[in-house]
Amino acid sequence: MYRKFSSVLRVLLFATFGIVLLWLIFRNQDIDLIYANLKKANYYWASMVFVFGFISNINRSARWNMLLEPLGYKPKLYNTFIAVLIGYFANLGLPRMGEVFRCSILNRYENVPVDKSFGTVVTERIIDVISLFVCLAIVLLFEFERVSNIFYDFIVNPILNKLQSLLGHSANTNLIAMGVLLVLLVLLFLIWKFIRKSSYYERIIKILNGFNEGLLSIRKVKNIPLLIFHTAMMWVMYWMMAYLCFNSFDFTAMLSPLTGFVVMVFGGFGFAAPVQGGFGVFHFIVSQTLAQYGVEINNGLSYALLNHSVQTISVILFGLIALIALPIINKPKSKSEI
Repeated sequence: MYRKFSSVLRVLLFATFGIVLLWLIFRNQDIDLIYANLKKANYYWASMVFVFGFISNINRSARWNMLLEPLGYKPKLYNTFIAVLIGYFANLGLPRMGEVFRCSILNRYENVPVDKSFGTVVTERIIDVISLFVCLAIVLLFEFERVSNIFYDFIVNPILNKLQSLLGHSANTNLIAMGVLLVLLVLLFLIWKFIRKSSYYERIIKILNGFNEGLLSIRKVKNIPLLIFHTAMMWVMYWMMAYLCFNSFDFTAMLSPLTGFVVMVFGGFGFAAPVQGGFGVFHFIVSQTLAQYGVEINNGLSYALLNHSVQTISVILFGLIALIALPIINKPKSKSEI
């Protein structure tokens, strides 16, 4: 009873947080303009998000099967695919709960132990994080000035402005920045000293060792180039989901594939936030990123709202279909059919 109540409470907490973020982002914006933009949007290009999202899930499922094979399990691709779809659907209810759901599905229909399949999911997440930071490195290589502007506009400058308002406008900005950096370094050192002496240190080391073991398990995969191919294809699909949706609006249609790549990367960080489906966080990050390319905030929010909505609808639609199809596809055959 307590566990059920705790789960419901967490769902409501994360959902409330997402709703509050959306309200904060849209409260001072021109809602009529955003509505008008969505009304005249070209939904053919937005529907491409369905197509490329579907393909990316096939790549993810095939890659997951490759990670399971060294453990002695060869689940059917359609069951792995359905498990992935249901996992994404479950994540809309509670972030990261989908990973447990999809492992449970493979356990029930393919007899893959949950602990072993979950280990491969950890490996998957490590690969995804590495891939995201590789993409970020590419963005920094080609778009360093704009990326640094985002960092300064939304992290450094607000902190400095707040400190200047507290200390007076005559305060030297460089001295303030150096002081803040020094304080942060001292705080990090003190926190590290505290952790080293606490019981949490051993837990953290165990978690890091688990990640390390998960990462090293990749070496057991028979066909590494194919695993890299599926990973690369997933990110290409995500890229196309961001870029092709530009064509839905006149104010983003002229943006380049490189801009689409930048939006994909920063949007990825939005989805990584501990909020169902990245609600609020995705919209803020994407709209502010597009602002660096001359897209007005209301227009940027229109794009973010459309792109995110189509992705969310596809997750719900594919998830519901997968839930219905799973028991039907795996229905035991009668003796006459064998």
